Amino acid sequence: MATLSEIQTDIRNYTEVTSNVLTDSIIGTMIDNTEKRVFRTIDLDVSRSHQTGNLTKDNPFLSMPGNISTTFISVDWIQVLDSAANRSYLIQKDLSFLTEYNKNRNTSGVPKYYGNWDNDTIYLAPTPSSGLTVELALNKMPDSLKDAGASGSTWLSTNGNDVLLYGCLVEAYKFLKGPAEMLQMYQQSFQEAMKVFALEQQGRRRRSEYFDGVLRIPLESAQP
Repeated sequence: MATLSEIQTDIRNYTEVTSNVLTDSIIGTMIDNTEKRVFRTIDLDVSRSHQTGNLTKDNPFLSMPGNISTTFISVDWIQVLDSAANRSYLIQKDLSFLTEYNKNRNTSGVPKYYGNWDNDTIYLAPTPSSGLTVELALNKMPDSLKDAGASGSTWLSTNGNDVLLYGCLVEAYKFLKGPAEMLQMYQQSFQEAMKVFALEQQGRRRRSEYFDGVLRIPLESAQP
């Protein structure tokens, strides 16, 4: 586990640069950039959020439920619940398909398709004929370590502190215009840490040993 203060100290120690150059604000930007890179690259359970919302009769637009408009990454799926609370999945389509399918928005029914109208709005087709409930599985950007306070930590700094540190060091050497070989070394360390982290999060956490067996990694062997 690493707190904000510990990450700041590690970055300055690794680069041998004081807080006069690598200020808290600059390191905060490095942390923010690294976190965004991690969460946009790897599908992590900590990024997932489930929200419910209510459709409005004769309105094909659904505002993104929950206070996530500034942290929203993507929608994994949407389910619509009928009057008996039976669930059915909506099918995601491009807006061009939806507007062609739903040429007349006055034609209503139980929605079958959805698409992102903009960052904060979902477009449904056909137009809802009643105020049904929907459940959305979303991916969002978790809270940032830079906002956690000196002694604070986050899920990433606790479970992937090596990924966070190496990513910040890449940002630091870009900022300092340091030696190319050092930048290359930390870029390689960051990529290796990301690979192992992704294997853990998207491999082991998403597999059942009973059904899938033990996760195996191919080993390189010399040619005879």
